[in-house]
Amino acid sequence: MAGNTAAAMSEFAAARQLGQTMKSADAVRCASEREALIHAARGSLEEARRSLELADSVESASDAFREASNSTSDCAKALLAVLAFENNVEDKLQRLKPLDAVDVAWPFILLARTNYDLSHQQPHAALEAVTIAMAAHYLDPHSLAYDIANAKRIEAYTLLGNTDQAAHLAAACTQVGTYTKLAVIRLAICRSQFDRAAQLANPLTTDESLSPHHRAELTLLTTWAEFIRLGKVTTDSAYLVAACIQRNNRQLLCGFPRSYYDDVFSRIPESEQLRCRKVLEGLPLRRPLQRKPELTKAEHRVLEQLAQGTKQTEIARELGLSLNTVKTQLRLLYRKLDASSRQEALIVARRHGFLLHAAEEEAK
Repeated sequence: MAGNTAAAMSEFAAARQLGQTMKSADAVRCASEREALIHAARGSLEEARRSLELADSVESASDAFREASNSTSDCAKALLAVLAFENNVEDKLQRLKPLDAVDVAWPFILLARTNYDLSHQQPHAALEAVTIAMAAHYLDPHSLAYDIANAKRIEAYTLLGNTDQAAHLAAACTQVGTYTKLAVIRLAICRSQFDRAAQLANPLTTDESLSPHHRAELTLLTTWAEFIRLGKVTTDSAYLVAACIQRNNRQLLCGFPRSYYDDVFSRIPESEQLRCRKVLEGLPLRRPLQRKPELTKAEHRVLEQLAQGTKQTEIARELGLSLNTVKTQLRLLYRKLDASSRQEALIVARRHGFLLHAAEEEAK
């Protein structure tokens, strides 16, 4: 399906209708289960459930189709459980085939597992899942599998705070699908690169092929950027977010902090608030994002020296400053980065993209 879920949805619907005309239970069942899988991936939960109900309403698949039918059905049910944050989600994930198995549905198995891991703040588990899948399967750069694998790696490293590695992976992508575009927008927001985030988001707002899941994610990301940048969201944005919440795609909602939702709720009627809060209840929401501090040119130069492992006395000599001046600048730098050591300061600086920016400036 080459990453085009809308086209795949049409093809499977046509296959189901043809199966109904030919009175082939196997064709109807398999096409309906694949429709359910596509609907689930697109975030259309009710449509996915209806397709599964249709598949279950026909007779069981014959021996020739049973294994593929069961695998597709299990994957659709697991993906639905992840998206809706159902209580039995772990049981449904356990029923899935291993990521290195030969199965046509393996990209969706990867999507279900990594969505679960990332929504539960487990980026290392998501990275391991992608590593296993990439070692076992060839990834066509034009495929949905390639898009999902790259997006989930970028999301995982962003969640870990290693935004340099996330940016490196994003730059290395030979093809960029919608999953990856949204992951890069999230990365830009986490690095306080709001202009870049807006530049990447604008073309997607008019993309008619965008799935309901991705359209909701785009809305949440752009309004989250608004909240971080301005300290609040507009009333219009708040209503858009409330509409996204009430779609009940609960897994998607985990990627944003409580403070963002609280600001949204302060701008909508109480009845809307209650419905939204019920959807969010019990979700492991993302930790608040630390705002990017503003560093002076002098602090940037000191930070660059720190990254090279330079001692304080050598920094003073290299920059033509007194040792006391260097100590003062380091103290101010640590305070702005909310760090208590060189190592911690470098971790925070990389998360905000300061060191990458310094390297780019030097290369100009």
